[in-house]
Amino acid sequence: MNKAILRIECPDKQGIVHEITEFLVNNNGNILELEQFVDQRTARFFMRVVWDMTGFGIPLEKFDIAFAETANGLSAKYWINSSAKKDRLALFASKELHCLGETLMQSFLGNLPVEIPVIISNHETAGNLAEKFGVKFFHIPTDGREKEEYEKEQLRILEEQRIDFIGLARYMRILSANFVRRYHDRIINIHHSFLPAFVGANPYRQAYEKGVKIIGATAHFVTEELDQGAIIAQDITPAHHGYSVDRLRQVGQETEKKVFSFALKKYAKRKIIRIGNRTIVFE
Repeated sequence: MNKAILRIECPDKQGIVHEITEFLVNNNGNILELEQFVDQRTARFFMRVVWDMTGFGIPLEKFDIAFAETANGLSAKYWINSSAKKDRLALFASKELHCLGETLMQSFLGNLPVEIPVIISNHETAGNLAEKFGVKFFHIPTDGREKEEYEKEQLRILEEQRIDFIGLARYMRILSANFVRRYHDRIINIHHSFLPAFVGANPYRQAYEKGVKIIGATAHFVTEELDQGAIIAQDITPAHHGYSVDRLRQVGQETEKKVFSFALKKYAKRKIIRIGNRTIVFE
């Protein structure tokens, strides 16, 4: 089924749901999903609605024109997408492959509705995994090189592969401000701790030294400021006082895989609206 997905953000007022659903119904849209949220602190309204495009009276390429009067009346910002087009996801990795492998498997099983045409890594470790899943692999070394030099190679590949968004599957390099701006709100990172605690490098060692009783993982949008982007998903696992750093890392990696996959899926299904440094994540 070809479905349309509309996400909308606007000032809250009475009758918004009625106006939008009336517009869809009047154009023969059969609504399949609808979820809404009002941030009472800011008086902002958020909604995600999905409808069957079969028999819908407006082609999506003409939706903006047809919806303009309704959107302007609501002072709304909105995004319209078709479920028929899968986003093209590029995965960046380093030596640790658990998040990379989980993402490839979820895509292979059909649980992650994306195309994965390319893996880019600063180590050769992921080459065999990429080959097993039939994904193009590019080894771009970073040690001893200027960031501008190797990022130029990476950006060229991303453009050639028509990449829509990027997943940093434990890619252990900080992206430049220029790179982040090129893919604003289109880079998702998995951080191996429960942010905002234990930012930066070696969070499992930091967690061990603090004697934590839970270990967590955080998926977030990448911004120019390290580990400060809007959070998409988090989860935790209990940690025993007897766990070593290595045991904490093993437990944490299972959480990382789950959280990273969840965040990528939410993005691919158009279930996220970022508002400042917060996210609205629909069911």
